[in-house]
Amino acid sequence: MLVTFRLSTLGFGGTERVFLSVADSLSSTYGWSVDFVVDKITGNGTEQVAIANGYSVVSLGMPCTWKTIFPFSQYLKERRPDIVISAYTETNAAALISNAVNGFRTTVIVTEHAPLDEHWAGKPWMRRMMLEFMVRYVYKLAGHVMCVSRGMAEQLGKRLKHRSISYIHNPVRFSSRTQTKAQARDMLGIRHDIHMIIAVGRICQAKNYLMLLRAFKSIATENKTHLYIVGGIFEVSEELKLRRFIEENNIGEYVHFIGFTHELYVYYEAADLLVLSSAWEGFGNVLVEALAFGLPIVSSRCNYGPAEILADGEFGVLVDVNDHLSMGRAIQQVLAQNNFDPERQIQHAKSFSEQRIGAAYQKMICEAKGSIA
Repeated sequence: MLVTFRLSTLGFGGTERVFLSVADSLSSTYGWSVDFVVDKITGNGTEQVAIANGYSVVSLGMPCTWKTIFPFSQYLKERRPDIVISAYTETNAAALISNAVNGFRTTVIVTEHAPLDEHWAGKPWMRRMMLEFMVRYVYKLAGHVMCVSRGMAEQLGKRLKHRSISYIHNPVRFSSRTQTKAQARDMLGIRHDIHMIIAVGRICQAKNYLMLLRAFKSIATENKTHLYIVGGIFEVSEELKLRRFIEENNIGEYVHFIGFTHELYVYYEAADLLVLSSAWEGFGNVLVEALAFGLPIVSSRCNYGPAEILADGEFGVLVDVNDHLSMGRAIQQVLAQNNFDPERQIQHAKSFSEQRIGAAYQKMICEAKGSIA
């Protein structure tokens, strides 16, 4: 069985990490072969990770997704994969058209990893209309449609009536601690006598870091609390807003921008608390990752994912989106008295293990193949 994962690029986003985890499971557990096909090679670390894990990374040599239709059709003709799993609307639609050009010889599973209404909200109206057309009509060519959360599947179902849409949660990448909190802080050069909060994710509007800074500013100096934002810069304009707020409120001593790192697990090991402030999510991978390290969590109750992952507050505190006052109070409360049992957090994370999620993908692939055989 040859499975092809189709992405525009192998960047540093959550979807790329998810596909790598699923590929590892399908390869090691079932012995399937894996290709990653991208518009172009960008030379980042994720491509090297895929290659190091034994997967082929195939570049179509095109500057944008819509120019890949015929090159990807040629790839399908030559490599003849059993399954293509693609991600994100435009890449999904282009992959489906490529398969049509190739005579529908391959089963294509399209996946959505971000909520459509929220993700498209800031785009020009013509672009939104095109995306709507792709989902409502081009997706009919798919062998199967999958989302990463139940809420997203319900949202997409309103556009694809009478169409079966499944959801499979994203897998957790990390399985256990390798060192103590003190050792992790020593490794990172972080003091032992501070409260360490981490927020993980790219700097962009969706992550709503400005709201987090509003929640954080009133508690930074009172509790020797420091905030570490771990993630690359996706939107420069958003980073400028954050730095301006930090300067205006004199909290630069307490806020640290780490950027992208391959040693994210060390920050989880070193932290006292994970905070997710997102305005929207498709799933919320970082919540599962934090659970795997037994961390307490404060999260916005955004669409979609956090309430599903945290069982409506059983495994983390949920606050309304943009309610920085409630988020600030929740952070203070958890830092003062953590009522979340680390072992229960870790056990809950096992519901999202690579093995379980990989088995769900394997089942979905086999059913999709059988449905059009």
